[in-house]
Amino acid sequence: MELSRKLSLIDSMHREGINARYLSKLKKCDVFGLDPRFTTIINTEIIARKIKNQLRELQRRTMSGIPKLEVIVKFLNRVFIISLLQAIDLDGFSLELLIFRLSQMTGIEFRPGLAARISERSELMQEDDIVLIQPKVKFLHMVPYQQGVALFHQAMGMIYPAGITSAAEKQQNITSNSQQIINMLEQAEERFAQAIQSKPDDFEILTHWGMLLSLRGKSNFPHYQTTWFKNRKIMSEEKVKANYDNEPYRNEEFVVNYKDPFNAEPRPERLIQSFITPTEHFYVRNHAPVPDIDPDTYTLKIDGLVENALLLTLNDLKTKFEKVTITAQLQCAGNRRTMMSDYKKVKGVGWGIASLSNGTWSGCRLRDVLLAAKILPFETGAYHACFWGLDFGCPEDNGLPYGSSISVEKAMDINGDVLLAYEMNGKTLTRDHGFPVRVIAPGIIGARSVKWLDKVTVSNEESTSFFQRRDYKIFHSGIDWHNIEKFWDKNPSLQELSIQSAICVPAPNSRLYLPFTIFGYATSGGGRKIERVDISLDGGESWDYAELMGEDKGPVNKYWAWTLFKYTIKSIKADKATNIRLMCRAWDSASNTQPKEVKDIWNLRGVMNNSWHYVDVTVDPNTAKL
Repeated sequence: MELSRKLSLIDSMHREGINARYLSKLKKCDVFGLDPRFTTIINTEIIARKIKNQLRELQRRTMSGIPKLEVIVKFLNRVFIISLLQAIDLDGFSLELLIFRLSQMTGIEFRPGLAARISERSELMQEDDIVLIQPKVKFLHMVPYQQGVALFHQAMGMIYPAGITSAAEKQQNITSNSQQIINMLEQAEERFAQAIQSKPDDFEILTHWGMLLSLRGKSNFPHYQTTWFKNRKIMSEEKVKANYDNEPYRNEEFVVNYKDPFNAEPRPERLIQSFITPTEHFYVRNHAPVPDIDPDTYTLKIDGLVENALLLTLNDLKTKFEKVTITAQLQCAGNRRTMMSDYKKVKGVGWGIASLSNGTWSGCRLRDVLLAAKILPFETGAYHACFWGLDFGCPEDNGLPYGSSISVEKAMDINGDVLLAYEMNGKTLTRDHGFPVRVIAPGIIGARSVKWLDKVTVSNEESTSFFQRRDYKIFHSGIDWHNIEKFWDKNPSLQELSIQSAICVPAPNSRLYLPFTIFGYATSGGGRKIERVDISLDGGESWDYAELMGEDKGPVNKYWAWTLFKYTIKSIKADKATNIRLMCRAWDSASNTQPKEVKDIWNLRGVMNNSWHYVDVTVDPNTAKL
């Protein structure tokens, strides 16, 4: 780059397409005349950034994204020599600093002593002078930085809430929310530290990080200091106590599997009474107290790897984006866990066969919202859509709200039908089901359809929530709680549902008279259609087809709803009351079917139990007498 005396340093840099925000901050501080070392730093930085841009251009021209080693070495030898020649005309330049900055900016690790050999001995760089090439994603720092900013401002909003002026009220507010403040600021500090590692020269990141660290020193926020630091040790030793005094009304018919947080399923016979499950009978899976959210002040944040971070009101979601309605079943990954636990004890809420339900959902497409936020290209690392709820108090995650994520590929698929839903079964969402806004990610385990949605962050990594990293994963039967820790990060998080079916009627241990009819449900993941359900009356030795009741959309993978089935038995080969094991198994459009034995899929979390379902009954061959 040629520096002209007629142009300022910043203008010269902009002419070359170099982002000079960082250097402009230094210029405003008027430091150049105070210390000649700054001239060396700036001159070297200009050259380093120009080389970085040219290396990126080399990457773009290379199919794999990483040029051959010999190409990089040849290119760098040229620029190092040119840089040394230009240094004669510059007031200050450091080849050692240049190589150091290139390593930070490009991810190329150089062998120690390279600068001295080139400048002192005039030796050319060799291929073995490059120890490692680890290309950096341009926007990698944005994910943790914007997460940190959101957490920081959220904490500040709780420390100094609008509308509270009394010192006593402020102190009371901080005391009651101190655990949440602690968690938010600790997470913010971690995010800023990660961002600095990816982009150590970013002025904005340094500014926010400095503001946060000032709270941990002398602090400009005395109320925060006295609440946080005095109580931190005490609160870290106590279990987070969630408040369940403001829970919504629930149907008394529910089978309650856990009271606080509330986890309940309908009676199995309720499931097959209608294709759409009435809201009052829809299963409930909560991880914390149900938040009571004011729809008039609610806002949804969209950030991360996007060009245009958004803050959307409920009205924005309803008026600025197309309203879409889909029919989809939601199903807990722990459905039928009790049957797995009957074989061998597992850990988790004891669900029967009814931790699923089928409903209609209305809202806007997540895809449309991310397009409005100008989501960055996949190549920049925009791999995951991470969701955070407003349900603070999850005991498994030290009081944090529930979080999870899906792939950006699913989120951006026009046929993937991922919604930010605000209506359920034609009416406003109820509190138990995520009011005012929740995610509906059809075809995927229910754990990814986050309720009471607070934020969507596009990230290069999946959600850091406990429920994404340390839950909802399948391990083989040799893994138990004594050796699981080293396997958590090696196993993928569950996404698409397995094929599943269960008999809802008759109930186990019923005494039946001929004729009688079996009723049940069948589901599959990924939008795959249920093609058939088989029924056996002899333990799986022989099978017959059940009659299906479901949608017919043609040859597409958009079958998000369940399929109900029935099978009528008019006779049996017996002349007296006989014990019979009724069994079902389903097949989908990809020819997936269910495994026979629960022992073959047992896992210590008891998830994705889709073995053949059976019901033991007694059948009297005589016709029922009225």
